[in-house]
Amino acid sequence: MSEFIIPADLDVGMASKVHSDLSGWVGSIDTGQSAELELSEPMPTQISLQLLIAGARALQGKDVTLSFGEHAAATMAAETKAEG
Repeated sequence: MSEFIIPADLDVGMASKVHSDLSGWVGSIDTGQSAELELSEPMPTQISLQLLIAGARALQGKDVTLSFGEHAAATMAAETKAEG
């Protein structure tokens, strides 16, 4: 399994580099592989949350098994509940 950890305290200045790293990581995931997205800690900034969602969407377009680490899963559940 391949894992990518998004810093939970991202600001605008760091977002571009992490986005680039995330895009490269998504591109390196081959069909049939397992991939996990995680946040470095709970309570992410809005930028970190947006990158988490973007990474998940990018992986949905591939034939991979996507999972979320503890902090990312809790954050995604909270966001889904807030939208619902």
